[in-house]
Amino acid sequence: NLFYSYRPIALKPLALESQADMELGTRNFVKAGVGNYATPYLRAGLAYGDAVDYLGNAYLDYTSSNGSKQFQDFSRFQFKAAGSRFFQGYEWYGAAGFRRDNYFLYGYDTAQLHNVTKDDVRNRQQEFSISTGFRNTEPGERGIRYNPEIKYSLFSMKDKVTESALFFNLPFEKNFSDRLSAKLELNSSLIRITQKFTDTATGQRFDAASNNNVLRVSPSVTYSIKPFIFKAGVSPVWNRGELTWLPDVTVDADLFSKFSLQTGWVGRIVQNSSRYISSLNPYFDPQIFLPNTKESEFFAGIKGGIGKHLSFSGKAGWVAYKNVLFFVNDTAAGGKGMILYNEEAAGNLRITGNISYIDKEKFSLKGNIVLNGYTNVDENKRPWHTLPIEISASVRWNPFKKLTLTSDIWTFSGGRYLARANREDYKLGSGLDLSVGAEYTFSKKISGWLNVNNLLNNKYQRWHDYPVYGINFLGGVLIRF
Repeated sequence: NLFYSYRPIALKPLALESQADMELGTRNFVKAGVGNYATPYLRAGLAYGDAVDYLGNAYLDYTSSNGSKQFQDFSRFQFKAAGSRFFQGYEWYGAAGFRRDNYFLYGYDTAQLHNVTKDDVRNRQQEFSISTGFRNTEPGERGIRYNPEIKYSLFSMKDKVTESALFFNLPFEKNFSDRLSAKLELNSSLIRITQKFTDTATGQRFDAASNNNVLRVSPSVTYSIKPFIFKAGVSPVWNRGELTWLPDVTVDADLFSKFSLQTGWVGRIVQNSSRYISSLNPYFDPQIFLPNTKESEFFAGIKGGIGKHLSFSGKAGWVAYKNVLFFVNDTAAGGKGMILYNEEAAGNLRITGNISYIDKEKFSLKGNIVLNGYTNVDENKRPWHTLPIEISASVRWNPFKKLTLTSDIWTFSGGRYLARANREDYKLGSGLDLSVGAEYTFSKKISGWLNVNNLLNNKYQRWHDYPVYGINFLGGVLIRF
């Protein structure tokens, strides 16, 4: 039996998610609709190829919304194309994409700033990317697998910052036997950042530039002997020219028939580019000289399943940070945007868990929980805008063949934020976002759909002074051809 995993996605105009993965079969469609908050919605897809000789997908997305608060507006245009050419034992693949998101820093202090124009608070984000790679689909006589990939992206935020990035990934893997395998991976991320500044005395514009380059070499060996799988590796990393070492050690144990335990010690470097940070918080006002974050995590976890449909996993770990960043409202600029405060060293007791129940194509239920407990925060009074508790769940149900019902819920316990000229701290309220959706198939080519997001009309604030929209409706038609 095959059990397919679905991931329903709620429409959130302030943070619309879009899937553009390679898909098989007849996937030519146009999905269009309208909603309140002056929201048009368009998504179109085109697929071609038989997955034997070649395969390609192209996607187009557009949406926008105008909120009730001044300049609480948003728009997104996105295009992505991906394709693969198949040979005997090999695959050559590539992708190209473009997106433009318009966010506005509407959380400013209206009592302090009176003559603000829309362009003053525009926080446009724009990115072009292109990538290609070549991999063997069969290990060959020597048992070696490889998948070299290269990617270039150009990211900008209005007239504030431009980032040019070149990424290389060269993984090689060899199986010496059923028990022993080795892997070597070379990663490089070369980023050139240019930011524009204005001399407040003369009004003259000038540029400042810096490099944020990270190079990592990751050798590892995996050895399995029932019921254990041992993996051992250590990675030298050149983080902006400074050498550091990251661990990669894990042990898996299948001690029970349907349960396995895992423990490990792993590390990574988080490259704090403007592109990455704005994906976490789109109201971020870019800063050029941000340090990268080093994370080292000790963890232990369990995963398993009950019956044919229920699976679960859980993990508890201690994360040690070096140069972790926290978001703070920029009160010096009247609240226009958020800036980052650095904490040189901190810890986090992180507990995660997820559960899923999938009954073929009829019903699926997924849930996740994340608990964070930050400690040893000294340079900052609090771990600003971090979430102590975050819970999410999604449901997809087909009561009968032509009808699909979905629901998503996201709730969190609010974090601390800094306010009043950065002297006092307060706690944000909790947030609850419930959405429901339905799609009815009238014929093989035409369906109708409706999404209701933030059903409880909870105008919560994930980021201080940036409330989300209230209840919003979006509905339309889906045409397949």
